[in-house]
Amino acid sequence: MPTVRSKRGAVHMTGLLLSWSNAILIFRMSCCRASPRAWALKLKGWSMSTTTQIQQVRPGSLAEAVRSHLETGTEFRYQLASFLYGFYLDTSSSRRRARLINAPQIIGVHRFDALIGAIGEHLCRRWRLGPAPAWTEEPERFLSAPWLLGSERMKPFYLVESPSAYRRRFIFTEMEPLRRARMPRDAMWWHAEEIRTGMMPLPEEVVPSASLETKETTSTFAM
Repeated sequence: MPTVRSKRGAVHMTGLLLSWSNAILIFRMSCCRASPRAWALKLKGWSMSTTTQIQQVRPGSLAEAVRSHLETGTEFRYQLASFLYGFYLDTSSSRRRARLINAPQIIGVHRFDALIGAIGEHLCRRWRLGPAPAWTEEPERFLSAPWLLGSERMKPFYLVESPSAYRRRFIFTEMEPLRRARMPRDAMWWHAEEIRTGMMPLPEEVVPSASLETKETTSTFAM
């Protein structure tokens, strides 16, 4: 009899293990059919039946980047990088400018609001998109005390290199503060890179300024 009980126990235990294995397999298969994203969300205990739709969409404007930062709670540097990715890939001056025209929300954090003003003005100046939008001149977009975007030992360099859009807001940073992998490597980019790393380009590596933008004679710059 002990042998019988042990066999029954083993059979029962084997049945439980198989049941759990099947349940896990079915769960994984159902998640995989939905999408890898859905699987990740279910494993975190989230419900896909909520009305909120999760979308992986790059901000189409600087204002959208700020709004996305406020709505999602993610660090702004991620939203900014995503916005700049699309901005640099777009070679049309009018479309680039359109990405900066709408005024981003003022959130009441002095340094953040001033930084957004500096970014908007700098992009217009750096890529020759016409006058900076009027919202960049709002009083909330300026600081009354200096802000160093880096280590203290870099202060002498930042005092010299900071672009005017940053400097006049008392924000001090490097020569190319919005440098990203997708940033067109024009002569100014290589100049900053040579100062920063000592690396000099080959003639064919410099992107001509004329090829960085699409000339549209019918478009006008509007504030």
